Amino acid sequence: AGGGQRTVQGSLRQFITNANAQTGANAMRFVPAAPTNASLGGHNWWRVAITAQLPNIEDASTIVDGTAYDAANGVATLNTNTAATGTGAAVGVSGAFNTPLLDPELEIQGDGIVTGAFNVLAAADNTEIRNAAINTCATLAINATGVLPDPVDSLVIENNVMGPSPASFTDNPALYTGAGIFARDLSNSTIRNNLVGWVGRGFQISFNSVDTLIETNEIRGADTWSVYLNGVASTGQQAERITLQGNLIESGGALPAVETQHALGDLTINQNTIRLNSVGVRLYGANNSVTGNIISDNSGDALTLVGDGIPSVLANAANLISQNQFGNNGGQAIDLAETGN
Repeated sequence: AGGGQRTVQGSLRQFITNANAQTGANAMRFVPAAPTNASLGGHNWWRVAITAQLPNIEDASTIVDGTAYDAANGVATLNTNTAATGTGAAVGVSGAFNTPLLDPELEIQGDGIVTGAFNVLAAADNTEIRNAAINTCATLAINATGVLPDPVDSLVIENNVMGPSPASFTDNPALYTGAGIFARDLSNSTIRNNLVGWVGRGFQISFNSVDTLIETNEIRGADTWSVYLNGVASTGQQAERITLQGNLIESGGALPAVETQHALGDLTINQNTIRLNSVGVRLYGANNSVTGNIISDNSGDALTLVGDGIPSVLANAANLISQNQFGNNGGQAIDLAETGN
């Protein structure tokens, strides 16, 4: 798994280059021939240092998977990192969802200057990025850029650690990454079982992003938003039909932990635990459902419903708010700042 600017066969950079050149499904199989080259607290893994931007992912059905396989037979998996990082918490009122414990064997580390690790383009539908740690990227870990009428469709991002070390889910300023995921014009996609910590933003899902599931992630210590579901109301590019479910969102910065500014509506915010932030959730749009969440210990309101008078933003109306648990927030449990019915 060559790092830096290496383009030799067997490097991550060359895998992406080859996948772009070969139409059809291309799955990465990480079979390290060299010993582990990074460690912490008795846990060991392979680090790929990125000092120049990796190629864009341009071809459909490209799978980047950090699962390590034994070079002796290419079949047995290696488990050199057993740190089990993350809270591993039951979340929401029901406790039916649990956030993950992760310890990936592959770390993709920028140099603090390179923009990000992976950039998924609109043609790369059905791409999967999983089982890796990504950190020390100036702007973000993963970028997905659709442009209507061609969204990024059926993207899966799961079981990744974004921001901290693969062996310690704690704040390390030396590994700072600007954001976990930024996606625009995303459809039918899944962001699941990731740990994202001490980044500028957690997940930003923007413009005409629809029908996407954000589930069982732990997002901790974001400087601004933990989850930002937004659009551009003046152009009608507005996120809708996004489900935020079973996540732990904790210890965020001065902005609302879950912000839905200019989202069109039909958002489902279900069975999350959102605590120790400023405002818990700020909700725009209509026909949203906020159910079964624990929203507690925030310095401001737990849930604020708001509009902003822009004609292309639906009045905040016809929302279902039910069976949530509020407690020890500094502001209102539910603040009907600007609503319809």
